[in-house]
Amino acid sequence: MLWLDEGRLNPLEVTRTDVDMYLAELRDPPRPLRAATLNRRLATLSSWYRYLVEADIATRNPAGAIDRAPVDRDHSTTVGLTVTEVRNLLRAADIEVTRLAVESPLRPRAERNRLLITLLASLGLRVSEATGLDLADLRHNAGHRTVLIRGKGGRDRELPVPAALSRLLDAHLPRQRRFIAGRLLLRKHLSEMEEFDRREWPAPSQPRQFDREGFFVMTSRHTAETFRLEAMTDDDLEARGVNGPVFTTRHGNRLSQSSVWHLVRRLARVAGLPAADQISPHSLRHAAATAALDDGTPLRDVQDLLGHADPRTTRRYDRNRGSLDRSPAHRLAVLYGE
Repeated sequence: MLWLDEGRLNPLEVTRTDVDMYLAELRDPPRPLRAATLNRRLATLSSWYRYLVEADIATRNPAGAIDRAPVDRDHSTTVGLTVTEVRNLLRAADIEVTRLAVESPLRPRAERNRLLITLLASLGLRVSEATGLDLADLRHNAGHRTVLIRGKGGRDRELPVPAALSRLLDAHLPRQRRFIAGRLLLRKHLSEMEEFDRREWPAPSQPRQFDREGFFVMTSRHTAETFRLEAMTDDDLEARGVNGPVFTTRHGNRLSQSSVWHLVRRLARVAGLPAADQISPHSLRHAAATAALDDGTPLRDVQDLLGHADPRTTRRYDRNRGSLDRSPAHRLAVLYGE
């Protein structure tokens, strides 16, 4: 919209030429956008105009017939990590936990960070998938502990939880479930107090007289329910369906993606990784795919792990895809020679 304002253009009168000029500016230095980013901008623009046409607000979609920029599917710009570098990153997160006493108020956050980094590394999740996890997404299926991942484009996938990751979850989930239950209880009683104030207090034009009896009734009920919450076991809370984010801040808000970026880079510096200031959460996803493919995991299985709709996207992570040693020609020669 800023570009339209600068050109004094009416969105309903934009032509294909105008869209071409807009894209050309996005390609210009000093900070030209990558082809994939340009394609996303164009897709968003086209989708918006398609809605306007369907709603009889606009008569045409000026972005509909414009070709997308070619994207090199055999190359990834993400800074990758070796298996050793991933191990060092995980070790840095683990050291931060072990250096803190069990009773330290900082330890729960360090344990949360260790779980988050291990989750990203073990399952190759997108950062949005990790921060979007809820307690209800953790389940069991066919004898496996699993986690339901809400992927891009509405493509959900259920992944098994490895034993090492499961142990970290066992340490984090009871505390997190109780924390969320406490926050929900507090929110409930604050809402009830506000409703009590609206219902019982005189109109603002009249002098307010606090109903001390009513106030103490509300407070005592809150105290009683808090005691009942403290007496509940983790199984009780899980049975009651207590649900909320797996990863939160100390204020109870869902952990942001930018916080995960800062965490990964900080731990990368602690671990002494060479490209620490260029590493991102996606580097762990890249590393998971590359390590699995290098270890001989079939491409299709890695595609399912990452939730890619197109196997060509997964193939970008196969660093040895051009290796002559892996060519089927060797196997064919053996088969035909038998």
